[in-house]
Amino acid sequence: MKKKASLCAPEIDSYIRFLDYSFSRPCTEKSKKLLLELFELLRKIVPDYKDIGWHLYLSADRGPISKFADYKEMLEEGEVKNRKEFIDYWHEWYPNKTAWYAFYASYDDGWYVVALNNNIIATMGPEEYEKPSGRDFSPLIEWIIEAVGNCIEELKNGNYNARVSKELPYDLRTGTISRNDFWDIYPEEKTDYFKDLSQEEIDEFVEFVKRQDNSTRTPKDRIKTMTAHDFYSWCSLGYKANKYDRLKGFTVKKQYLNHADGRDEGLRNIDEYSPEAFHDWLHNRAEGGGHPWEVCRGGNSTHIALYVHEDEKGYFASLAGKSWGRSVETIKFCLALIHNNIPVYLWDAEGLADRVLGKDFIGIVPHYIFPRYCEDHFPDQKILDFTHLPYEKDEEKAFIAKAKWQKIPKVVLVEK
Repeated sequence: MKKKASLCAPEIDSYIRFLDYSFSRPCTEKSKKLLLELFELLRKIVPDYKDIGWHLYLSADRGPISKFADYKEMLEEGEVKNRKEFIDYWHEWYPNKTAWYAFYASYDDGWYVVALNNNIIATMGPEEYEKPSGRDFSPLIEWIIEAVGNCIEELKNGNYNARVSKELPYDLRTGTISRNDFWDIYPEEKTDYFKDLSQEEIDEFVEFVKRQDNSTRTPKDRIKTMTAHDFYSWCSLGYKANKYDRLKGFTVKKQYLNHADGRDEGLRNIDEYSPEAFHDWLHNRAEGGGHPWEVCRGGNSTHIALYVHEDEKGYFASLAGKSWGRSVETIKFCLALIHNNIPVYLWDAEGLADRVLGKDFIGIVPHYIFPRYCEDHFPDQKILDFTHLPYEKDEEKAFIAKAKWQKIPKVVLVEK
């Protein structure tokens, strides 16, 4: 029989917001005991991650509105004007009577970790690592024990996997939507993407990608000698193709300094016109975390990089810039190099070509996962872009209908 829950969703969410890794060590004796009890319970379930981790989906009641907030306080503070607004606000935060949480727990080499919706809410290590925090959050761990116990009872009855498969909200699931379907839902996104890219450029780029040899990750041709000035000139071609500012009246070196990351590992200090100086810098520079190849600066995943390589045949370039917001610039940069006979290999070329043709897929990840660097969630696919389900209901319904959703891994009990 399902136990009466000790916490409801707003209370659980309050704990999640309050706790993070820096403050989550359960240093009271009660919370330590509860964590050990939780992991003893989890050992009844077959671990699904390298024999050290467990994934489950836990559910909690929304509870009464009094658990959500105090009406009088919100009214006095001007957050709502009347009770109807208060109820609407509650329903906006908790539209369904049941709230779901992605639960993860692991035990490895003396360390215990517990997380809800990707937020680490409890850790415990060997005694010598423990530091008093003066805080106790045992009610949350007690709720997790209850919820995991309910999952185990459902597993015994054969109901857990079927219920999760049927009832788990889509904003906790993983799937893909085709680019063309995405553009059908958001036609303005397509219009905006292609506003600076002509059909002629698209056709030329797609043909280039078809010819590129991805097995060697190198172009066919080489340049025999190379200087820093040559590299700056290559950058200038890309800057001009994208109509960057601060180009007119500036030397190609200054253009690079205007638009690159700036951490060039001494490149700006070498003789700009000396092949020997560039060769020595390329192969013998002290690499100290600089970004000399970040020629169009941006974030970790939103910059454009132009690398210079040398092998026994000579020098060549490779270009990288797969992010959605920089990909048109990358395509134009690539075409500018091609038009000027610069041997170049383009990283993620097939994905970029599929993107402009609307043939690629966008990864949809759960709401608690930041939609970037999510490649591990799609091990059998090459996905360049990631997103969440839309917030607007009509758009959400369209996404759910058009998306292809991954199967939810089944959970099984340890055989006795």
